[in-house]
Amino acid sequence: MPHMLNDEFDDDLPPLVDASNAQAFSGAYPASPARSDAYLHTPYSAFAAFPPALPDLGSYQLNSQVPPGSPWPAWTPPTPQMFGPSPAWPMLWQPHVQSPFIPTSPAPYPFPPSPASFLAPPSPYFLSPPATPLSYSPGQLSPAPSGWELTRSASDTGISSRRKRKTGLLATGRPPASWRSNFQLPRSRLGSLLRSKSVSGGKGEPQYFGDISDVVLHPMLQYYPRDPPLTWDLRQPLAMSLQFHHLDRRLSSFDLIQFATNRPLPDLHLIHTATPWIITVESEQAPSVTIHDLLQAIWEDMQRPIRHEDYYNDMLGDAERGRIHTAWNERCGEDAEERGKGIRRVDFLCESYIFEGLVPGKRGVWEMKTRARRE
Repeated sequence: MPHMLNDEFDDDLPPLVDASNAQAFSGAYPASPARSDAYLHTPYSAFAAFPPALPDLGSYQLNSQVPPGSPWPAWTPPTPQMFGPSPAWPMLWQPHVQSPFIPTSPAPYPFPPSPASFLAPPSPYFLSPPATPLSYSPGQLSPAPSGWELTRSASDTGISSRRKRKTGLLATGRPPASWRSNFQLPRSRLGSLLRSKSVSGGKGEPQYFGDISDVVLHPMLQYYPRDPPLTWDLRQPLAMSLQFHHLDRRLSSFDLIQFATNRPLPDLHLIHTATPWIITVESEQAPSVTIHDLLQAIWEDMQRPIRHEDYYNDMLGDAERGRIHTAWNERCGEDAEERGKGIRRVDFLCESYIFEGLVPGKRGVWEMKTRARRE
């Protein structure tokens, strides 16, 4: 800490020594002064006086030759420093191994830390910031993009001509073609077990999306029942409720730009047992889908308003529609604007809207795992 000088200490300080000082020394140091009692009692008495005089050493020149009789060895150039593993510590130095999930190029967009506090798995993690930053109004769901408006008229051109009509505006029939063909309602939600066996989703055989048996999901997305890597309320935007449970710092853009899988995949296909739609995740930047691509695709799909035929068909009975309606009512609360936008796909999850990760499914899809909120 620097010393503070003031007038009361001026008398104790020696005069400055410079070329303009009349008291400056010229030539050799002055002769050693006579020792006093003060010097005899100082613990540093060996340094209390100047030496009698110092010889003129002249200018210094680097020379490997030593004068005869010198006790010092000849000077030799130092050995150049070579970087690499020390032979004395062979196990402490290891070459850096690039994580297979980290892309080779840096993130092109800044992504500030989320206002929430995040926790997630102890390994290098990843997610890519969006081309358009996430935006939301606290306490409200983001407005649906154009083209997703709910059509409620029975004369909607999207209604299949094969649909049977009943009284009023309610019409039933086979589920729409946009539903996956192998969709079946979970047993806990069956209004009629008989009906579930005779009615299925869309037309044709289930689509095959390729072999994913050799694909490793990023640890931040791998679902474990006893220790899920993350939780996210799918009714709310990412920045409001996403939490990684083993990350001991705030989420950063470096986490978001990392690849969701190893080997890298340009697209992923997700399903949930309670919803009839396939979520297709495409990479915004080749060569692989990132964690952000995946989470953003889930959010956008879950916020789509459903169509008339998604709600009124032969697969959904009154009991199932009642549960979906209850989920919609609880999600919207007193928000009149949100209630006016109708039922969204996330309401098909009913009370199980807390996302906890993915597991490999059949036919090249990944299955979403969710649970109910714990009080």
